[in-house]
Amino acid sequence: MGAFWWFCSLIVVATYTANLAAFLTVSRMDTSINSLDDLAIQSNVVYGTIENSSLMSWFERRSYQNELYSRMWSFMSTVEPSAWVATPEDGYERVMKEDYAFLWDAPILEYVKQQECEMMTVGKPFNLKGYGIATPRGARYREDISVLLLKMQEQGLLEELRTKWFEKKSSCLPDAARGQLTDVQLETVAGVFYVLVIGVAVAFISLALEKMYSSYREYQKSMAARGMQMQEYQVSKRTSVSTTASSQHCDDMVTNTHSWPNHRSNSTF
Repeated sequence: MGAFWWFCSLIVVATYTANLAAFLTVSRMDTSINSLDDLAIQSNVVYGTIENSSLMSWFERRSYQNELYSRMWSFMSTVEPSAWVATPEDGYERVMKEDYAFLWDAPILEYVKQQECEMMTVGKPFNLKGYGIATPRGARYREDISVLLLKMQEQGLLEELRTKWFEKKSSCLPDAARGQLTDVQLETVAGVFYVLVIGVAVAFISLALEKMYSSYREYQKSMAARGMQMQEYQVSKRTSVSTTASSQHCDDMVTNTHSWPNHRSNSTF
């Protein structure tokens, strides 16, 4: 009985440990959305951009040229609640509160995620294009600005400025680490306590049943022993009474035998 109990306990603990390890492994896997293609083939996470923005117009134009963008534009145009937001701040807030992916300029999003550790960027940038400085048509300093920008790019100054403002040291973890770390909550390991409580309850019930059965067996044995003693006592009593009665009968016979000669002699004389 004890060996069977320990065997069942070992099986239960091994099964629970395996399930817990599998749960934590799945929880620490990277997010399933790693590109525009992943975003387009799912419908659980709503995605969108700023309403009436250049990016919104770009998606509308490309929807007639590419099947991927056509699917995304159809989803963003028909989903409820609306996928569009009024300002970038509204997009960031919606990302924090809902299952929402905000599509916007990559450098700006890279800067924002350095400040908000709960946000992350996924996938490679799309719709790549450079920033420009607008000048009046025919302005004399237009060519000077272009030459100066080219020199700054050749000297690496533009890269230094980009690193200074968009790759500042942050206390936030890298995106890969953020996708892998998962806090172990009490609800995650609550099952082991349930198993422990149920096991203890079953153990106490088994112990009580075993004690009751043992007491019942002892009671049966004691009753059987008492019955045997009563039978032996009754047999012994009957044997004693029978032996006493036989002894008295013999004494009477002896007495009468001794009185016979006297009776005869009296009759003769």
